[in-house]
Amino acid sequence: MNEKILEEYLDYLRQEYRKKGTIYGYYGRTKLFLRWLDKPIEGLTKKDLQKWRAYINQNYAQNGNIARVVAVNVFLKILGKHDCWKLPVLPPKKTNKTPLSNKQLDKFLEASEDDCLHHLIALLEIDGLLRPSEITEIKIDNIDFATQRMYLDDTKTGDNYIIISPRLQQAIEDYLKFKRPMPLEEYKEYLLIISPGRKLAGHKFSRKAGIVRDITKKIAINANIQRKVTPYVIKPSSITRKFEERVNPKVIQRMARHRNIKTTLIYDLTDENSVREYFQQQYTINISNLSNRDKAKLWFDRLLSGEIYFESFKQGVDLLQHDQKRETHDFAYM
Repeated sequence: MNEKILEEYLDYLRQEYRKKGTIYGYYGRTKLFLRWLDKPIEGLTKKDLQKWRAYINQNYAQNGNIARVVAVNVFLKILGKHDCWKLPVLPPKKTNKTPLSNKQLDKFLEASEDDCLHHLIALLEIDGLLRPSEITEIKIDNIDFATQRMYLDDTKTGDNYIIISPRLQQAIEDYLKFKRPMPLEEYKEYLLIISPGRKLAGHKFSRKAGIVRDITKKIAINANIQRKVTPYVIKPSSITRKFEERVNPKVIQRMARHRNIKTTLIYDLTDENSVREYFQQQYTINISNLSNRDKAKLWFDRLLSGEIYFESFKQGVDLLQHDQKRETHDFAYM
């Protein structure tokens, strides 16, 4: 049942999309939708779509449902129903994953320094903000140190590039000089090559990124980080650090190569300790060393930020005025 329309849909996807992951992801989700529908596609109604939407909302996570709805919306195009039956796509839900602290992230990077390959992987995750599948596909000819660019082919966001940080450049040079194994002829263009002693020595890293995951886990163990660490923990942790350092979100968006700033803001996982640290820094300023003018400015900043009320601000200013008058009086009698 519905096999013919699924074949047409697969042909359409192959014409419209390049990445196999996208093609078969859409195809598989639509196939599951038709299995849920359990009737010939000719009998599909808008009410069926609404029932299916309610079903997935009750049984699956919101972020995963985004891909499910998009796949079915694309399917509606070949039915000629996209304009009138298209389902709304909810925005991504903010993740509750706790990032590594700055101290843990520093320990992670430090623990990678004993091995050129491990250090390169760590910096591709931290500075490059690369996905594991992107790391495995890096080609040597796509690395341009003169312009500090690393070009990426056929990524989740299409062909793109990242800006290479100075320490990432050094890590790449060290790996090429001291650690990169001799590749088989068909893989010589790729940066990361499997080391001798492994089953696929001389091959490029698998796109499934098992080696990248294993190396990330090993670095975390060496850093004595007492939690599960994967590449998908390192990337949001690095982005969170940038938010905590007050980096412009638009800059972070470009670094992470997100099409929409809303996607970038999902990774703003600044936790309670960061907020406490901010307030602690604000209130541990040695006020006694400030001039009256700077003291007044500090009180005014706290008023604007909502940290104190107007009455407290007025009392503070009155005290400063009193101190100023007393200083002037004492100076007059010197």
